[in-house]
Amino acid sequence: MRVKLFYFAKVREALGVDREEIDLVSSIETVADLVDFLKSRGSVWHTTFSEVSSIRMAVNQEIVEDGHAIEGLFDLYTIAQKLKKLHNSGASVTFEGYVRDFDLEQDKLDVLELEHYPGMTEKALLDIELLASQRWNLDDVYIVHRYGKLKVGEPIVGIIVFSKHRKEAFEACHFIIDFLKTDAPFWKKEITNQKSYWVEAKKLDDEEKKKWN
Repeated sequence: MRVKLFYFAKVREALGVDREEIDLVSSIETVADLVDFLKSRGSVWHTTFSEVSSIRMAVNQEIVEDGHAIEGLFDLYTIAQKLKKLHNSGASVTFEGYVRDFDLEQDKLDVLELEHYPGMTEKALLDIELLASQRWNLDDVYIVHRYGKLKVGEPIVGIIVFSKHRKEAFEACHFIIDFLKTDAPFWKKEITNQKSYWVEAKKLDDEEKKKWN
């Protein structure tokens, strides 16, 4: 799992960096594990994170304790339950897309690498959410899209839509994923056991989007 780390105030000044992206190994399951990993870098990293009692940690924009599990952004059930408490919705629809192997004879997919345009990507997701909210009467929308190197079976994209009625929730969720496929600036590279190549845009995705006109 690939995560973004942000450093603020005295931690930022001590480390000389305000952010980074890292791939978490399977042994890093909690915030405490992540802190130990950062300390293992030695020198100023060890000194800074040895004073962890004076550092406040947050995961997905929520303050957490050292024992908090790092589950990424794809615990959609938990996220949906939190959002449900904020609204008097009658329905919610959740979509989760995964990396899959196309099983083309002996050419097996090992890794799907996604590259994105920072800043523009977030704006595109917000624009898609706005379009859906203008078309249907929605209570809330949650969109998350991963990037970096992903393995077969891992989640890529997650969508949760809340509304008063199930029809609106289903249609809006379908609309959002169709527009994500064409309007969000992501590039995919498929790395197989024999070769690697960038995936071209699909005519079918454009046709699916046009159906909403």
